[in-house]
Amino acid sequence: MNLVQTQDLIFCNWQQAAVDGDLEQQLAALLETMAAALAERGVSLGAMLKHSIAIRNGAVDPLAAIQAFHRQCHALAPRLVREPSVGTLFRVPHLSREGALVALEAVFARHATPARRALFDDLPMDVARALEYRGQLFLTGFEALELLAPERGLSADNLQVRPGLAEQVEVILDKIQDSLRALDADCSDLARLTLYLRADQDPQHARQLVTQAVRQRADAGVAEALQLCVLRGHGMVLEDFKIEIDGLALRPQAPRPTWVSLACGEAGSLSLASVEQAARALARRLDTGGQPAALQVLLKCSGIEAGPVASQPLLEAFSRQLQRELGPAAALQLSVALLWVKALEAPGAALELDASLFIQ
Repeated sequence: MNLVQTQDLIFCNWQQAAVDGDLEQQLAALLETMAAALAERGVSLGAMLKHSIAIRNGAVDPLAAIQAFHRQCHALAPRLVREPSVGTLFRVPHLSREGALVALEAVFARHATPARRALFDDLPMDVARALEYRGQLFLTGFEALELLAPERGLSADNLQVRPGLAEQVEVILDKIQDSLRALDADCSDLARLTLYLRADQDPQHARQLVTQAVRQRADAGVAEALQLCVLRGHGMVLEDFKIEIDGLALRPQAPRPTWVSLACGEAGSLSLASVEQAARALARRLDTGGQPAALQVLLKCSGIEAGPVASQPLLEAFSRQLQRELGPAAALQLSVALLWVKALEAPGAALELDASLFIQ
């Protein structure tokens, strides 16, 4: 299991089941393996704070995946019924293992410190809108679905999704601001947002719209180090969703990771050499100050022609090169995962990476 831990949290980088079978079978194997790995660290599956679900486009129904995930989580960890995590689902072209239908990323609390939650009050949901744990505020994946008349409840004729990207961003940022305010925070506290973007939308335009929308709502100004990460896939639960956004806000006293995003290589040249180049570029950007650290890295690749069989050698080459660059003295927990996306943000690159460095 692809885990690293910090003083407060355990991170499970993108993981998929090692077995074939249908969605239910793969989720069961994946969650049982995850629960066993967490138990070795003294933590239960019920300590989940955040989850992200990636499903293979066209092979899995998004709503069925969400329902199966929560049903199985609740069976394994009934605590999650009372204390839900925040979560996101999006669709990718394929996964790193042929036959894989679903992959999970998750964050868990290491300690028994209670989390404050802002729950949904207008729709029945198995996730929280937001939660705060030790000064770290995790936001669920928000999309632009609206109730036309909240008092009428959930029905097909009472729902709308505005058609434009700019309109959807405004709706989403209103939801984010309302959720943060429920926890006595606001958009000024945002540290990182992940933009799950339908691949037919312009990522630079999306960045501009989101930055502008955050700025308009940040009472104390936008954090200088606000990080925006982009994952371009086939979409989310509904075809009308052009974008979904989740994120992290931080109190002033909370530990702040170092985030690094890079694009490397040339389009069409994904190879061992290009991932080694990415490892060297990342090593130049990292500074642990000689202290123990945890590093989580996501490699984003595009182009089905490379195929799932290429994924494991790429991961191994990246990890070897990064350890070589950092040297044997680096006291580093390292977790590297690879996700196949529909398109990269930098069209001329072979791959992109997002890295999170946590100094212990």
